[in-house]
Amino acid sequence: MKDGLRIYYNDNQAYPTGTAVMLGSGFSGYYQDVVSIGYTYDYYQTKNGDGFVLTVGLESRVPDAGESQLKCGAQLLNVCGTGTGTTCPDVFAVCAN
Repeated sequence: MKDGLRIYYNDNQAYPTGTAVMLGSGFSGYYQDVVSIGYTYDYYQTKNGDGFVLTVGLESRVPDAGESQLKCGAQLLNVCGTGTGTTCPDVFAVCAN
Protein backbone atom coordinates (compact mmCIF):
# COMPACT_ATOMS: atom_id res chain seq x y z
CA MET A 1 0.00 0.00 0.00
CA LYS A 2 2.91 2.33 0.73
CA ASP A 3 4.11 1.95 -2.87
CA GLY A 4 0.62 2.75 -4.14
CA LEU A 5 0.59 5.91 -2.03
CA ARG A 6 3.93 6.97 -3.47
CA ILE A 7 2.73 6.39 -7.03
CA TYR A 8 -0.40 8.41 -6.21
CA TYR A 9 1.86 11.21 -4.96
CA ASN A 10 3.93 11.14 -8.15
CA ASP A 11 0.77 11.43 -10.26
CA ASN A 12 -0.99 14.07 -8.13
CA GLN A 13 1.83 15.98 -6.39
CA ALA A 14 0.15 15.28 -3.01
CA TYR A 15 -0.96 12.29 -1.00
CA PRO A 16 -4.73 11.60 -0.80
CA THR A 17 -6.62 13.82 1.64
CA GLY A 18 -7.92 12.38 4.86
CA THR A 19 -7.78 12.33 8.63
CA ALA A 20 -8.45 9.05 10.43
CA VAL A 21 -10.23 7.67 7.37
CA MET A 22 -10.19 4.61 5.22
CA LEU A 23 -8.83 5.12 1.71
CA GLY A 24 -11.67 4.97 -0.77
CA SER A 25 -12.44 4.60 -4.44
CA GLY A 26 -10.20 7.51 -5.52
CA PHE A 27 -7.20 5.50 -4.41
CA SER A 28 -8.34 2.06 -5.57
CA GLY A 29 -6.69 2.49 -8.97
CA TYR A 30 -3.35 2.60 -7.17
CA TYR A 31 -3.99 -0.31 -4.84
CA GLN A 32 -6.77 -2.59 -6.07
CA ASP A 33 -7.48 -4.38 -2.78
CA VAL A 34 -7.69 -1.27 -0.59
CA VAL A 35 -11.42 -1.70 0.04
CA SER A 36 -11.11 -5.35 1.07
CA ILE A 37 -7.77 -5.18 2.88
CA GLY A 38 -9.16 -7.08 5.86
CA TYR A 39 -7.28 -5.15 8.55
CA THR A 40 -8.37 -2.19 10.60
CA TYR A 41 -6.38 0.79 9.44
CA ASP A 42 -6.56 4.56 9.46
CA TYR A 43 -4.94 6.92 7.01
CA TYR A 44 -3.84 10.47 7.77
CA GLN A 45 -2.57 13.01 5.27
CA THR A 46 0.14 15.16 6.88
CA LYS A 47 2.35 18.12 5.97
CA ASN A 48 -0.32 19.66 3.70
CA GLY A 49 -0.23 16.66 1.35
CA ASP A 50 3.52 16.07 1.38
CA GLY A 51 3.30 13.25 3.93
CA PHE A 52 1.08 10.51 5.28
CA VAL A 53 0.75 8.20 8.24
CA LEU A 54 -0.96 4.85 7.82
CA THR A 55 -1.75 2.96 11.01
CA VAL A 56 -2.74 -0.70 11.14
CA GLY A 57 -4.39 -2.40 14.10
CA LEU A 58 -2.65 -5.65 15.02
CA GLU A 59 -4.07 -8.78 16.62
CA SER A 60 -1.34 -8.86 19.23
CA ARG A 61 1.28 -6.61 20.73
CA VAL A 62 4.44 -6.01 18.74
CA PRO A 63 7.62 -4.82 20.48
CA ASP A 64 8.44 -2.11 17.92
CA ALA A 65 4.89 -0.80 17.42
CA GLY A 66 5.47 2.18 19.70
CA GLU A 67 8.75 2.94 17.94
CA SER A 68 7.01 2.93 14.54
CA GLN A 69 4.45 5.40 15.87
CA LEU A 70 7.16 7.71 17.21
CA LYS A 71 9.10 7.57 13.93
CA CYS A 72 6.00 8.62 12.00
CA GLY A 73 4.72 11.17 14.50
CA ALA A 74 1.58 9.09 15.00
CA GLN A 75 1.57 9.86 18.73
CA LEU A 76 0.59 13.41 17.69
CA LEU A 77 -2.49 12.10 15.87
CA ASN A 78 -4.21 10.34 18.79
CA VAL A 79 -4.22 6.96 17.01
CA CYS A 80 -4.77 5.11 20.29
CA GLY A 81 -7.80 7.13 21.30
CA THR A 82 -6.16 7.93 24.63
CA GLY A 83 -5.00 11.43 23.76
CA THR A 84 -2.04 12.83 21.92
CA GLY A 85 1.43 12.01 23.12
CA THR A 86 0.76 8.32 23.74
CA THR A 87 1.58 5.19 21.80
CA CYS A 88 -0.17 1.84 21.85
CA PRO A 89 1.37 -1.64 21.62
CA ASP A 90 -1.11 -3.04 19.11
CA VAL A 91 -0.92 -0.41 16.35
CA PHE A 92 1.86 -0.27 13.76
CA ALA A 93 2.51 2.93 11.79
CA VAL A 94 3.97 3.40 8.31
CA CYS A 95 4.73 6.84 6.91
CA ALA A 96 6.23 8.73 3.98
CA ASN A 97 9.51 9.25 5.89
